[in-house]
Amino acid sequence: MRTKLLQNSHEFHTTNFKLVHTIGECKRKGSSEYLLNDPMGLKISKLMNWLLICDSGNKRVQIYDRFNFEYLYSIRMKTQPQYVEIEEWHDQCGYYADENSLLLYITCSNQVLIKMKVTVVMEENEKKLHVEELWNTRELLERNELSAEYGLFFERFNQEYLNSVLYVCDSTKRRIVMLNALDGSILNQLFLKRKEKFSSAVSILIDSKKKWILVSEMAGQRVKILDYKTRQLLHSLGKYGKELDEFSYPRGIFLEEKMNRLYVCDASNNRISLIDLDKLEFVEYFGGKNSNMEQVQLKTPTSVVIDDSTGTLLVSDNKLDQVFIFR
Repeated sequence: MRTKLLQNSHEFHTTNFKLVHTIGECKRKGSSEYLLNDPMGLKISKLMNWLLICDSGNKRVQIYDRFNFEYLYSIRMKTQPQYVEIEEWHDQCGYYADENSLLLYITCSNQVLIKMKVTVVMEENEKKLHVEELWNTRELLERNELSAEYGLFFERFNQEYLNSVLYVCDSTKRRIVMLNALDGSILNQLFLKRKEKFSSAVSILIDSKKKWILVSEMAGQRVKILDYKTRQLLHSLGKYGKELDEFSYPRGIFLEEKMNRLYVCDASNNRISLIDLDKLEFVEYFGGKNSNMEQVQLKTPTSVVIDDSTGTLLVSDNKLDQVFIFR
């Protein structure tokens, strides 16, 4: 029996979020099921109904139920996971192809990207997680062809390459590297002109409606918007500072498609900034000083995701060792 993709979704018209749950305890590092140590990337799997957290300091990826946030599984790593991307697909009727397996792409602190397949199996009447590594980019790192420590984005089908493509932030060489998602081979590289070069690109995504590539720059203090087809710079948003339209070491980004708003982890300003991509304007922020979120004072937000099926917004905070769930 195949799983049907849920079509229900929520719209986010305001930043007046209420805290409904937390994973981890404030500034209490730990390795138990519900404690975290320097959490980084977040991802939602609608196929498996999972919330995945890169629990970097504990060298593991923690998996929780995305509805009730109960602990499910741990994926043990040899090094610190930084960011995670998932590959799950469904046909034109909205049915998932494989409801028991998920493909993960994980960047690590040793600058190696790993692709793995995780499968839920029954062993002795108990559900367990089977993990199989499919490929990694260690040889590319050794040949100085790719340093993969930061964000990445999975594109289901690329018309130019007639394949699935993985976009990887390579901050060492100030570029975005495009990989064949099937085998990890390099397809192309995205560079900008000298004065426009990426400066510590840490997060990337594609706006399929506007045909844009969006990249956050930690050292550049900006979000850059590139034309998807020409790969030329169209817009550059932000500069260093504390005002509404400024950043201090931005990290993860997330696109809320219905309202066409970009959520940016403005890490050192301790907040999440919102940008209206239709108007190319900063709208508001939350989590920092003088915001309308009284329950939580963020410290160093590193990743933000929205689960539009449940109406929740999730933020990982690297300094507080917590993941906050708002609704």
